[in-house]
Amino acid sequence: MKFTAKLKSELGYGFIGMIESGRYREYAPFPESLHVQMDWCRSEIVAGPAMLMRWGVPDGTRDPASRELVHDDDLVTSALCVMLDGLEWFTRLPTVWTTPRDPLREMDGSF
Repeated sequence: MKFTAKLKSELGYGFIGMIESGRYREYAPFPESLHVQMDWCRSEIVAGPAMLMRWGVPDGTRDPASRELVHDDDLVTSALCVMLDGLEWFTRLPTVWTTPRDPLREMDGSF
């Protein structure tokens, strides 16, 4: 798979949908680096019929507190959950019925 502008746009739209529907939950403790990346993330919709979304942390952005460069790798990684959400998460095995043992039958006459 090639990480193209179209794919990143689809991830962006899908990630917003997952967040707004409550299907995305971030683990605790919430990583500070992801919080900073979310604060600095910007998006725009490119004019045209495809309505591609460009999103990410602008190149050269620095965190005012640490003066470190801010990247969007944690944010993109979180957005990749959109791809996982599109997978079928079940096994294709036949249904198996079992007959559980009856604990009352074992007690017959033994009390």
